[in-house]
Amino acid sequence: MKLNAFGYSKRKVNKHGRLEMSEVTFVANSKDLRRLAAFLTKCADECDSLGAKFSHGHLQDESDMEPWPDENVDVIVAPSHTNS
Repeated sequence: MKLNAFGYSKRKVNKHGRLEMSEVTFVANSKDLRRLAAFLTKCADECDSLGAKFSHGHLQDESDMEPWPDENVDVIVAPSHTNS
C-alpha cells in the first residue's frame, strides 16, 4: 500500500503540535483508495457495534505490510461517539 496525505491546517489543538485540518488530500492508486475505504467502513462498523468501547483504529494495523514503511502515512480513526 502506498498512501500519501497532504492538507491545510485550520488550527493547532494541543501543545504537542496536533493540528485540526481544514482540508485533507489522499494520494493513492484506486486499489489503495479502496483499501482505505474498507478500513474506514470497518472502523464505522466497530463504532456502531462497540459504541464507547471503540477508542480508535490504525490503518497500519490492518495492513499485511510488516514493518509499515516509513514513507507511508498512518490513518487513525477516532469516533466522536455521536451520530448525526
